[in-house]
Amino acid sequence: MTKHKAHKLGLSALTVVLVTILLGACKDDLNLKPQQSLPPDDALTNIEGIESALTGTYDLMRSTTYYGRNFLVMADVSGDNVYNNLSSNRFVPSYDYERTTFDANPRDIWIQAYRATLSCNSILSNIDNIEAEVDTKNRVKGESLIIRSLALFDMVRSFAQPYQVGGGAQLGVPIITQDSLTISTTTIYRPYRSPVERVYEQIIKDLSSAKQIMKEGGAIGRTSRNAATALLSRIYLYRRANNTDLEAVVTQASEIINSGDYSLIPTDEYLASWGENGEDEAIFEFIFTKNDDRGANNIGRMYLPEGYGDIRPLNRFVDMFADNDVRKGLFQEDPQGVLYINKYPSLDGILGLASPRVIRLAEIYLNRAEAYARLGMYDEAKADLNTIIERATIGTFTPIDPPNDEVLDRILLERSKELFAEGHRSYDIFRTGGDMVRYGWMSEDEGEILFTIKTGDYNSILAIPQRDIDVNGNLVQNPGYVQ
Repeated sequence: MTKHKAHKLGLSALTVVLVTILLGACKDDLNLKPQQSLPPDDALTNIEGIESALTGTYDLMRSTTYYGRNFLVMADVSGDNVYNNLSSNRFVPSYDYERTTFDANPRDIWIQAYRATLSCNSILSNIDNIEAEVDTKNRVKGESLIIRSLALFDMVRSFAQPYQVGGGAQLGVPIITQDSLTISTTTIYRPYRSPVERVYEQIIKDLSSAKQIMKEGGAIGRTSRNAATALLSRIYLYRRANNTDLEAVVTQASEIINSGDYSLIPTDEYLASWGENGEDEAIFEFIFTKNDDRGANNIGRMYLPEGYGDIRPLNRFVDMFADNDVRKGLFQEDPQGVLYINKYPSLDGILGLASPRVIRLAEIYLNRAEAYARLGMYDEAKADLNTIIERATIGTFTPIDPPNDEVLDRILLERSKELFAEGHRSYDIFRTGGDMVRYGWMSEDEGEILFTIKTGDYNSILAIPQRDIDVNGNLVQNPGYVQ
């Protein structure tokens, strides 16, 4: 159970005030169109209302401040493969690691993730009270559990140190599993931060429960039983508490790979696939169509020269790709020789509109390869590694055979090349105990090391938003951040 204390408010308030205080959001933040708001009581009395609330939950996850742009961009701009050209201030705190408790992007991610969590909780608390087919109820439950687990995972890997830093005993994030609609309008909860170990236990519990009740299959752009399995392969890899976790990575990843439900995009179709929805490699993606055009806020505009072009690849990173590596085609050069990232091209002819891929088959191979390497199963690790390299190779492919003591580093390098600009890099650096080395990119300092952030440094993770610290005396700020 989540540890909490109840406090009485000396005023009459709507239930939404609970969310306002719990998340530190102002009233204007919560003034959303109905399907994007937390569902009211009368919206959850039939399957139509439940389904509408679930759709609204996906909308929360797809927002510009979360998977629609900021969350993914922050994870990569905090890494070592790209640079921020400083033409705007959108992601400068993440790039410079000059983070504070007042930064807007972390605050907005925190708010949006917990809004989605509370929406899932409301659905889960009401689904058994309505008339609907058992399979339908189980699907809705499963989707809600997966979304809740994903939001909680995003919070713990962003606002808490990696599991290995404190062995799971360090402060994580609040675990909210209660339905806010069942709480008295004169009662609010000020939750504590649960230990990282407890947070991972809840994430794994939710995903495992979803797997147990969901049937095979699922709609494109929705979570599914396979999505739960795929995410478990990532979660166990992040936790990596012991060899049992690594064996679980292999088990979950193998279930996806052996299912035959997904296939790596062929080499000659790889580049074009980034401008498509629902391709065969995606296990779970947030689907965007022309009706979801956000104009200047489309994620691709952060990378494309026709847009803002704020986030660009370092030359030293691009040079890591061989000339016959199809992925090198995801970089484009302007007449002045400036390189840009083209992983989020135009969907439906709309500049920068894209469907972010939360998890895809290539990552599953890389998850399993890393687990194999850490278990000392080097032949198996090399086989998975070569599967990814072969797909990336134009023309004749020659398998690589690095010495066993170099296999893990080679897998991590391939991971950075395959998953760049998809919201992985900084998390991968710190979960593996690495250093984030910030290299200069301007002509006068290109290749120069400007600074280094080590795993465990206070600013390697985000600060708990100050507005939440101010309204919830039970929240403890991350060490190193000045309140």
